[in-house]
Amino acid sequence: MAKDFFTQLNQGEAQKLYLLHGEEEYLKETALSAIRKKALSGGLPEMNETVLIASKADDIIAACETLPFMSEKRLIIVKDSPLLQTGRESGGEDGRLVSYLQNIPSTCCLVFYQKGVANKTRKLYKAIDKLGAVYEFVTPDERLLVKWIAKQLNGYQKIITDENARRLIFISGKDMLTLRNEISKLVAYAGEEREVTAEAIESVVIPSLEYRVFDLSDAVVRGDGKKAEELMQDMLYSGESRLGLLALLTRQARQMLIARLLLDRGEERAVAQSLGIRDYGARRLLQSVRNRSADTCKKAYCACIDTEFSVKSGLMQEEGALEKTVYELLELK
Repeated sequence: MAKDFFTQLNQGEAQKLYLLHGEEEYLKETALSAIRKKALSGGLPEMNETVLIASKADDIIAACETLPFMSEKRLIIVKDSPLLQTGRESGGEDGRLVSYLQNIPSTCCLVFYQKGVANKTRKLYKAIDKLGAVYEFVTPDERLLVKWIAKQLNGYQKIITDENARRLIFISGKDMLTLRNEISKLVAYAGEEREVTAEAIESVVIPSLEYRVFDLSDAVVRGDGKKAEELMQDMLYSGESRLGLLALLTRQARQMLIARLLLDRGEERAVAQSLGIRDYGARRLLQSVRNRSADTCKKAYCACIDTEFSVKSGLMQEEGALEKTVYELLELK
């Protein structure tokens, strides 16, 4: 979808009506910048852009009716419209705006910019889809992200191997805004060195919560109680809830059990697809469970489930539940 957007915009003029939505914020920001550049290519850009946040229909219509100043077009950006969110239809608001969209002035480029995914059942969404262009921006898969990381670094005259690009994704996560920030830090850390190394990534990149939980479970598998305690306390100190961490630990234990079972059946290559995880993550997961039996992995998963159920059903207090589970897992052989 992102590729379609940039292809169509590059081939012609900016349309009068857009909706940009989806979970990938970086791509949406890039798309909005491209529309801005195309729509306000002449005249005084700073005088012909209006940004409205959660505005009512009348405010949007009034902005669209304002003529551009010494320019052919005026750009109206409506961020996080309630008319595109989950909730009851507000008949008058929806009706007035939907009716107006059928006759947007040629001097106006109206862009609805929604954080997250828009509600596709709303009247406004359906009207934009019919009269304008709707683009949903989703997170690219690992293969495309690896290429994107290499391209970003190439702009700084830096290189990175595919393996280390996957390492960066595994540690930082797939959010492109986060990755962009981490790339900037890696460039500064590398200095005059041309290649971004594994050592640089592991020294500089801030690990995602999911990675820290993976690190915790990995320490448990190795029987490294000191490391497991340190990681657990760091996450709790940073404000993570015990129940939230327990849920992630349960998810990780489930993945480890499935990986071990697939490994025992000689289906090692099926791990990534079966679990819906990235190839690098699958390899790290397999590395973690190779020295653990399926029976031990099953006991670990059951211990996590039992504790999580006990907390949620009120049989056990949340305070201390995570610690109890981690210590139990460390005792498994």
